[in-house]
Amino acid sequence: MGSIISFEVMVFKEGHWTIAFITDNKEEALSEAKTAEAGKHAQAVKVVQETTDEETGEEHSRTIYSGGAHDGIPEHQGAKKLYDRKAGHKNKAAEDPTAKGKREELHPERVTNLIDSIRLSIIVFGGIGLLFVILAFSYISNPDAVSSFLDKLFM
Repeated sequence: MGSIISFEVMVFKEGHWTIAFITDNKEEALSEAKTAEAGKHAQAVKVVQETTDEETGEEHSRTIYSGGAHDGIPEHQGAKKLYDRKAGHKNKAAEDPTAKGKREELHPERVTNLIDSIRLSIIVFGGIGLLFVILAFSYISNPDAVSSFLDKLFM
């Protein structure tokens, strides 16, 4: 049989460790950890390699990467409780080709970037809308001046 190996990207924020990402690909896990570390939401990150013997169900964990401010942060391995790690368990996310995209869409840094883009769009479109409102009020108060301004602008 053999062993099942998975990699958990864990982040420490708000006083506890949580799993942010699970994959069977080491490079992908390290990349996600570095993305989370570069962000402003996590105090610390680590990648934990989980190895499960398929025959005995015995599990072994080891941290293969840690980043951020680990001083004073407890090394808690309680994340295994969040999903089934019994012998024969397969990472359903690895089997589902659409799951990877879904995980990436929910990554906190990507969500933050999306929110920032939406805010910028609102500011830009709000500014353009405000200019139209000002132009409309100007037209109401002095239509000849606004008409001559628009004629010069578009001619």
